[in-house]
Amino acid sequence: MSEVIQTEALTNLLDQKGIISKQELLEEIKRVVAKMPRAGVDWLVSSYPFSN
Repeated sequence: MSEVIQTEALTNLLDQKGIISKQELLEEIKRVVAKMPRAGVDWLVSSYPFSN
């Protein structure tokens, strides 16, 4: 099973159970990415399954 499918399934469960919404998770990912060195991480947020 690919990591994308696993991540989407886990994210859906967390969202359905009210633990963290997809939007909150995306915001946290953006905060983490912002702290990383810029080289090679721009693709991360745009490629996340529900970032659109």
